[in-house]
Amino acid sequence: MNINKNKRFHYYLTYSIIFVLMSLVLFSYYYLNDRTFINHINDGLIQHYKALAYYSQYLRTIFKNIFVEHRFVIPQWDFSIGEGADILQTLHMYAIGDPLSFFSVFFPIEKIYIWYDLSILIRLYLAGIVFSCLCLYTGRKNSYGILAGSMIYVFCYWSLLNVNEHIYFLNPMIYLPLIVLGIEKIVREGKPVLLVVAVFVSAISNFYFFYMLVLLTVIYVAVRLLFEYGTDFGSIIRKLGMIFLSSLLGTLMASVTLLPVINAFASDSRASVDSFSSLLYPMFYYERLPAVYFSNDLQYDLCMGFASPTILAIGLLLKDKRKCARMLLCFGMISFVMVCLPIAGKVMNGFAYPINRWSFAIALIVAYVMVYEWDELSENRKYLAIWMVLVFCGSMVSAWSRQIKVLVPIVFCIVFYLVSQFVNGNKKKLYLKPILMILIILVNIAYIADCDYSSRGSNRLEAGAAKEEAINEILYSDAQRLSSFLNKKSGDSLVRYS
Repeated sequence: MNINKNKRFHYYLTYSIIFVLMSLVLFSYYYLNDRTFINHINDGLIQHYKALAYYSQYLRTIFKNIFVEHRFVIPQWDFSIGEGADILQTLHMYAIGDPLSFFSVFFPIEKIYIWYDLSILIRLYLAGIVFSCLCLYTGRKNSYGILAGSMIYVFCYWSLLNVNEHIYFLNPMIYLPLIVLGIEKIVREGKPVLLVVAVFVSAISNFYFFYMLVLLTVIYVAVRLLFEYGTDFGSIIRKLGMIFLSSLLGTLMASVTLLPVINAFASDSRASVDSFSSLLYPMFYYERLPAVYFSNDLQYDLCMGFASPTILAIGLLLKDKRKCARMLLCFGMISFVMVCLPIAGKVMNGFAYPINRWSFAIALIVAYVMVYEWDELSENRKYLAIWMVLVFCGSMVSAWSRQIKVLVPIVFCIVFYLVSQFVNGNKKKLYLKPILMILIILVNIAYIADCDYSSRGSNRLEAGAAKEEAINEILYSDAQRLSSFLNKKSGDSLVRYS
């Protein structure tokens, strides 16, 4: 199916239906066990949920001041945060500036967990929508390929992990393709508005990931313009100037929150962490890379966990001579080098310590490569067979990768290859092949989720997913302790509680 304006609605409708069905399947572990997405052991409850609950009350206080008491008063300092702290600097990482967090104002404190969970699904949905828009705008026309790529992108392991770890780590999956789309608008049409908006939203939402997005954007722009214009330095300078000015405008628009937060980051205690400065990671890191690609494994926050058929698309990319394929291969090679060098993770983490929290960008590359090579997956039979054998044999060299959660995705890839090469494509079965190919990808994704969520794998639910009653109990325990303390110290004019 080639997409035109009349068929885009049908594509987005199909995407929405499959997204809902996949969400029901993947996250049924939470629903059926009466669990929320909130991790009550790590940062989920301690930071993200409490911050969202605080932000909800904070917004209601502001609206009450303005519309009820008719005073334009926005509280900027609160003694209940630690021993007293700046509200914006404290909550910007977790809530203030994030567009979706604003809607928490409509939920009472005891029901904030509902919006917390719902907003996670909305973030994932929007990531797939923006990815689809990017594919359509850049000339990808096969709706089956775009649908497959969007599922690979939305439900990569970075997403599956962070629905229960860090809710705001999902935001860059929306912003990165949006920024790339804005750059493409400038390169192809000279229209800067989308890039300005994308940069503004990214900058006002979360400075930590905005910093990463800036570095990733610099890499993208450099490679993109060199492939587009070659030695035509005049065109490069013109486009580069337009991109820079658009990005600067978006950044300045967000400076009302960005500048105070940058000031806070400059004095962050993590900046002085004494981290190793080795040229390479420990050997086990490299031995486990195949397992990281195929499963729910991770180290130094390197999250991939892609559907295994993407390996076939990567193999096709290696022999593809088209200009766009060469550019995608360049992005892939840069990513591979960054994965292998600790200094890259350290730079991406603000020079604090090596960690690969930028790996959501790899998901965008892999998913787009799958879309780009989709029409070629039914060709190159011998080449792909040899490529599969080489990749899988190489993957099995490490003892760490010789485990069931890696072997099963390899089987999925083989089945995908057989379907793409040998299922008949006559008129009566015109849609059978692509539907089966997408179905295999979805089952592969579901298997990775099962390896992470269920008792057969990492058992993430028991390890940290909180139940509703436990959330409110923990949330109010601090307030109860404070109330008890204040009752004993009622004669004091000022009581501080940390």
